[in-house]
Parts: sequence; structure tokens; C-alpha cells
Amino acid sequence: MRRWRWWLLGSGVLLAGAAVGFQLWARYTKAQPPYRYFKIFTEVLYLIDQKYVEPPDYGTVRWGALVGMAKALGQNTSVLTPEVRNFWVYHRAPEGDVGLRLLDDRRSAFLILAVWPGSPAAEAGLAPGDAVYAIDDAPAVRMTAVEAYYRLRGAPGTRVRLAVWRRRADQPEYVDLVRKALPPVVLQAEYDADRRVGYLHLYEVGEVGDRSVRDYLRAWQARGLDGLILDLRGCTELQPVVAWRLANLFLAEGSGGQFQGSQRVYDQNYTFQREAVVYRGPLVVIQDRSTGWACEVLAAVLQDHQRAVSVGERSRGTAAAYDAVPVNAELFLWLPVARYRRIQGAWLGPDGLPPAVPYQQEGWDTETGFIRGDAVVQFAREQLQKLSSSKAA
Repeated sequence: MRRWRWWLLGSGVLLAGAAVGFQLWARYTKAQPPYRYFKIFTEVLYLIDQKYVEPPDYGTVRWGALVGMAKALGQNTSVLTPEVRNFWVYHRAPEGDVGLRLLDDRRSAFLILAVWPGSPAAEAGLAPGDAVYAIDDAPAVRMTAVEAYYRLRGAPGTRVRLAVWRRRADQPEYVDLVRKALPPVVLQAEYDADRRVGYLHLYEVGEVGDRSVRDYLRAWQARGLDGLILDLRGCTELQPVVAWRLANLFLAEGSGGQFQGSQRVYDQNYTFQREAVVYRGPLVVIQDRSTGWACEVLAAVLQDHQRAVSVGERSRGTAAAYDAVPVNAELFLWLPVARYRRIQGAWLGPDGLPPAVPYQQEGWDTETGFIRGDAVVQFAREQLQKLSSSKAA
């Protein structure tokens, strides 16, 4: 009898514990909106299983749901297979490229943010603000931006076909591009010997981009450099440390702000080193809605330290640090895991970074916020002249 009593008592404790645990779990899930909201997916899947006229391909259904979830988050959040992750994170990809940088507009197309000079895309006349609806007949609505980049790459000499709707065109068209090897650092550099003014337009910076910028600055200083224009239109560098190293070429001391993450492991900060400074003269930055990610941080740091005058339009509002977060061995999520806090404490959020001097003249597109052409460069030269005059006074 004693054994039975202990058995009954133990069973009662277990049942009571299970009941309490279930209640706590129910309260937790009810308090967490994501779990409650996504219950509908199970219900929809049940209805598909019961009502759909033919047996569906559940692998395709699952992938479509994951892609849709990533696209809805925005900021080029993506779902990665191991192959795509190796390309995006570890840069294991064919050398051929077309020279485009894209933004997932979360609808049915990718918006072109930047076209690299001298690239196949530039030779075809593609421009920021044009929309890409398909890559080799694969619709944009079914892929994330990172997958789009993966599809654009290939062996030099191979072709890729884009379905493009050019800005202000009446109808879409197909554009065939031939991939070619492009340099790892893409920038445009010009020096005006008469005015002793340098112009640097950064597109793709990469891990060694600050060295290229430093070399140009030193070469121009040897000839006499009285002013510099730093053009960040179409600059979409992803690595925060690259932005900080670039800022350090112009700043001798102080903080670069910090990235604060969803977990402490993602926190990052930077302190400028005096010995890294190369140029201390007048500086004007050009930015618009195609200026994003770490390039946005570069513009903010220079503005917050009052080191440069920024002209143009608000930046993209995508200043974040990213990580490829594993789901399992076959699936990864490319997520923004930390956002940028400026040195005065404010977050650099979705509204972007406003310029010190707005530009809404020739070349400015009211719908996209992009600024095309060289008129804004001339405007920047005028601001640079004002800076030089005030310094001389």
C-alpha cells in the first residue's frame, strides 16, 4: 500500500507540474505576438492539404513562405542556402559581374541603386531608379536581393537577361548583359589641377577601399589639395569597420558612434587614431536615397563631427550591421542584427540622414530621392568654395 501511495503521490505531482507548465507556456505564447500571428500558417497549410486540387510541392511552398517573410522585413533581409551564403559572406563566386547594386522594394521588382562606371550595366544604359522584374526569366517577386546578386554573377563572357522597366519608360524591355571581371574596389577619381580640388565617387569599397582612397589623397596632396568632394551616391558598402576606417582618413580623434545589437555579441564601436589621418582640408559630401548601409554611417560620422558639409537628399535609412544566422545546416538568414547610434545618442533610423544643405534642383527625382548627373557636383563645388572662403576669412 505504501508503494501505491508514493506512486499516486508522484503521479499527482507530475500531472500538476505538467498542468502548470502548460499554463505558463500558453501564457507565454499568448504574450508573444509572433507565435500568435503565425498560427495562421498552420491553418492555411491544413486547408491546402485538404482542399487543393492537386498534391502541392511543399518544398516550393515552404521556400516561397520564407522568401516572402524575408522580403516583408525589408533592408534586403534574405534567406540563404549554403551555396548563396558562401557567395555572399565568404565571397566565393565566379569573377564575372554586371555592375549593379539593387534594393528589394518588397513588391515585384528590385530597384537599381547604383550602376558601376565601365560595367556591362552602364554600357547598356541602365541607371539608378530603373526596376528589374526578372533575371533569366526568374521573377524578382520569388527571390531576395542576395539571391538576385548571386544570379547576376557568373563566368566572364557568359550572358544574363534582365527584364527591366526603365525610369519613365512606357513599357518594360529585355536587356542582355555579358558578364565581365570587375575590380574589387570601384570608385571614380578626378583631380582638378586648376582649382586644386579632388573628387572621389565611391561605389564598392570593400575591405581594402580605404587604402585606395588614402593613396589618391596622398598623390593629390603632393600636387596641392585645397578641397575635396566625396560623392556617396550609390555607395552601399555593408561593413561598418570600413566606413570607420574611411572616416579616420579625415578625423584625428573622437568616437565613430556605435552599433548596438539584438545581442551584445553584435555590439561594435570605433575610436579614431590620429596617425591614420591623411586629409584635414575643406570637405563636402554628396548623398541621396541611394546612399545606404555603412556609407550612411560614414556620412553621419563626418556630419556629427562637423568635419564635412553634406549636400543632396536624405540617405536610405538602412544603417545596420548584418550577420548570416544559421537556421539549420541547409538554411541561413541574412539579418540586420545591430543598428547604429550616432555620437550624440540618436539612432540613425529608417528616415535616413538629412543633409546639411538640401539639393532639389537639376537631376533630382522627387519619387525615388535619387540625384542623377553632374549638376549636384557643381553645387557641391560651390559649397566647397564657401567653405574655403570662410576658412580664409
